[in-house]
Amino acid sequence: MLDEIWLPGALFQGTHRRTTREYKGPLYGLFETEFGTRMIAPEEQLRAVGADIRSRNCLELQRIHRCCCVERVSYSYGDRASKCGAVCTSPSTITIETRCRDP
Repeated sequence: MLDEIWLPGALFQGTHRRTTREYKGPLYGLFETEFGTRMIAPEEQLRAVGADIRSRNCLELQRIHRCCCVERVSYSYGDRASKCGAVCTSPSTITIETRCRDP
C-alpha cells in the first residue's frame, strides 16, 4: 500500500515527518491532541488508475497492471478541508465496503 497525505500548513504548523513517526498512536489522534483539529467527515473517491513507476515498484506490480486509488479529503468542523491524500493499492488486496448514513 502506498499512502500519501497532504496537510494544510496553516492548520498544522510545525508538523514534520519526525513528528508523525515519533507519535505513539493513530495519526488522527496526533491531529486532535497536538493541533486541536478533529477530522469528522471524510469524502472518498475510488478509481482504477495506471500505476506510475513509483507505485509499480512499491506495490510490486507488472507494467500492464492498474492499481486502485482512493483519493480522500477529510473535513473538520465548519466544513474546513483538513487533510487530503491518496492511497494506492493492488486490486488483489482491496476490499470495498459500503455503508449508508442516516439522513
